[in-house]
Amino acid sequence: MTETIFMIQLSELQTVRIRCRKGQCPGVIEAPIESLTKMAQQVTACPLCREEIVVASNPPGEPLINLGRAIREALKLKDEFTLEFPVPLDGRTIQEGTP
Repeated sequence: MTETIFMIQLSELQTVRIRCRKGQCPGVIEAPIESLTKMAQQVTACPLCREEIVVASNPPGEPLINLGRAIREALKLKDEFTLEFPVPLDGRTIQEGTP
């Protein structure tokens, strides 16, 4: 079986998207990677349903704060190593310029 994989380098990631999973809510919060820590400290509720979405930790948003810090620190070491995220395409194709 052949598997097609799309590789994304950490340095190519510009935006993080957080999807609300409360009920059927389609709410989304997007933030630039470099602002993730600040955003996680300020935004704790879905913009549509207003349900809390990043308070499952103490302090609220801590996993996102830690992720933002880890990404910033890893990017500082770009001359030492590169982090890549393999994304299986499952038979789908990705067109140039499509997120």
